[in-house]
Amino acid sequence: MSSPHIHQAIIDQLIQPKIFIRVSSIMTPRRKLVSVCLDDRVKEALVKAKEGAFDQLPVLDKKAGIVGLISVDELQDCSSEAMVSEYFVPLAKCKPLQTKDGISKTLRTLHKQPSSLVADKNKVTGLVDRSDLNKHPARAYFYVWLSSLEMELARFIDTRRPKNSWIGLLSKKTQIQVLGNTEYERRRGNNTPPIEYLDLSDLTMIIAKNEALRCELGFSSREKFNKHVGGLIDLRQTIMHPVRTLVSDADSMDTLVKREKRLRSFRLTVRRILK
Repeated sequence: MSSPHIHQAIIDQLIQPKIFIRVSSIMTPRRKLVSVCLDDRVKEALVKAKEGAFDQLPVLDKKAGIVGLISVDELQDCSSEAMVSEYFVPLAKCKPLQTKDGISKTLRTLHKQPSSLVADKNKVTGLVDRSDLNKHPARAYFYVWLSSLEMELARFIDTRRPKNSWIGLLSKKTQIQVLGNTEYERRRGNNTPPIEYLDLSDLTMIIAKNEALRCELGFSSREKFNKHVGGLIDLRQTIMHPVRTLVSDADSMDTLVKREKRLRSFRLTVRRILK
């Protein structure tokens, strides 16, 4: 099996739901959570809330078992003498994520609400917040899917435009870089295909400029194709710079969910065509 095929086989294994990155890798474990009690007064709960960084807090019963969640914002509007038990959301209505759930399901859940409890069957093990999507395991999830898409697009172009006939579709600067790197490696005794020097923006540029390639992927115009992949290129740039924030507010959460859906769908479309 050639090197690119080995890499693709590894990626295919990584994105299998049973072994891929799970919510448990980004959640805050229960032992580190700031919680409030059912019999706390609102004023007491607000004092505790200042210790944490989440918009929702676990609520404990007298046996220190987590029985639900309460919104810090909602507490701000309540009477300071009221009890937490009057306003919390019971565990049954919280519908916690399970520790085995993947990042994709976590995204869909956090798209609807800012935080979610995480449970192993019926035992709460932690809490995941939108901000946790900025952690490295979540970034690795997107990186693997983007890597898989790049590999599939490279294979798609290479089979439709063989013998490197796609090179003329790149910018002059990129052509010089690709051909220069190829020649450099050839002189070192390495027969590296030129297409291996391309990244996602290069691959999509080739497709955007070639009507036959675009149409086979289901895009009737260059504008529609660029609109579809533009956000994915931006996502790749953000992923590759860990200091950049993926999720900061509801709008960025909405954008991330849409891009993740588009990324998975586009990759599966290319895979289906290649088969």
